[in-house]
Amino acid sequence: MLYLILNFQTVPTYFASSTSSSSVSDVKLIPPLKGIYHGAFTDFGGEQNQVSAQIIDFENITGKRIVWAYFSNNWGSEGIVFPEAKVKTVHSLGVVPFIRLMPRTTFDQGRIEPIFTLQTIIYGKFDNELRRWADDAKRLGTPIMVEFGTEVNGDWFPWSGIFNEGNQMDMETLIILMVLKDSGTHIGI
Repeated sequence: MLYLILNFQTVPTYFASSTSSSSVSDVKLIPPLKGIYHGAFTDFGGEQNQVSAQIIDFENITGKRIVWAYFSNNWGSEGIVFPEAKVKTVHSLGVVPFIRLMPRTTFDQGRIEPIFTLQTIIYGKFDNELRRWADDAKRLGTPIMVEFGTEVNGDWFPWSGIFNEGNQMDMETLIILMVLKDSGTHIGI
């Protein structure tokens, strides 16, 4: 999976910043000194007070604080819109919002996406909307984690390799190569 961690002002202790400036900077999630980080996808379908209760309930049931909370940002009929209310709600609990960008217009699985295809995204058809999304995230000033198109190795989401002129292995290999290239690692597959 490809992950993008964006920091816009304040950085919790589990993030390390590559700059000392208070402006936009690259950050990375640093390993905990002891143990593991806990994250959760606690069904963010409800109103803000329900989201808060779901996170609190999850933490109470597990007896652990979570570092990040996953939720989906489905593009659907509303288009590409930054989920500001959900980000504020999650952040208000001291949890890092982990946004899963989901380029789809329907929840039907195993079919080609008619609008938000990977090719139309690559060709720049949604560049203005994606820039607005990023500008809204920057304006909010909250550290967030972002993932584009979760679970690319299956055949249930329209952004998988199977629906984009490849197969599961092709898409997994592409993602791995992109991550390694970005990290400066040289590898032959």
